[in-house]
Order: sequence, then structure tokens, then C-alpha cells
Amino acid sequence: MKGGRYHIEATCFPSERSALSHLEIRRLSLPYLKALSEHTRETVHLLVRQGLRAIYVEKLESPQLPTTISRIGVSVPLYCTAVGKILLAYLPADEQAQVLRQIEPKFRTAHTIRNTEELRKQVDRVRRCGYSFDLEELYF
Repeated sequence: MKGGRYHIEATCFPSERSALSHLEIRRLSLPYLKALSEHTRETVHLLVRQGLRAIYVEKLESPQLPTTISRIGVSVPLYCTAVGKILLAYLPADEQAQVLRQIEPKFRTAHTIRNTEELRKQVDRVRRCGYSFDLEELYF
């Protein structure tokens, strides 16, 4: 606390550069996120990939739907989330192959992807179709 005001320093994050880039991404994307939220009236999330996970860096709640359980700062695995599959699908081919080799799917629910071949097929489908979904793969 400085001068009666709280502030967050980049040292609160694992990587100062990473935290600062996330703040810049949030600032730059906010007008687009707001426009998307107003147009769809749905909850809008902004996530960034960090290794084998995706981190929520912004969230705009739907004015008409119940609050979602997502929270800024929380990270989720790439292999069992819709957003993770999107992030994987649009990686450059060589980087995508490298990341897919590193992923070891873990059982989370009865619907969780069990192996990287199944994940690879889903990521290919996402790339062809342009959208992704998950069916209770991370949470029930």
C-alpha cells in the first residue's frame, strides 16, 4: 500500500514480463470483448496459453445468464477445455505437434479425453469447423 492506495506490482506474478503482457492484452482487447458481449449477450472470456494450460485474463459476464464459475487468474488444461482446443488448433503446425507430444491427458470426468490421438482428432476437427466445445471434460 502506497499513500493510502493499494496497487499490484508485477512481482506478484511468476513472470513480470508475462504479467505485463497480460495486462496489455486485456487493455487492447477490451473494446472488442465489450462489443462481442453486447452483440451476443453471452459471457465472454479472454484466455492466453501458457505452456500446456490456458489462463483466464479477462471475463465479461452475460447480462442475462447466471454467473459462470470461471475466474480471472485461474488456469485450465488445454486438452479438456473448449478454449484449450481452440488454442491448440490454431498453433503453427510444428509448435502444435510439439505441444501435443507433451500433453498427458489425466482422467477428470467420465468424458475426459483419454489419449493424445483422440485429442489430435478433436483439434483437427476444431481447425476444420472453426469452433470447439467440451462435454463436461474438466468439471461435471
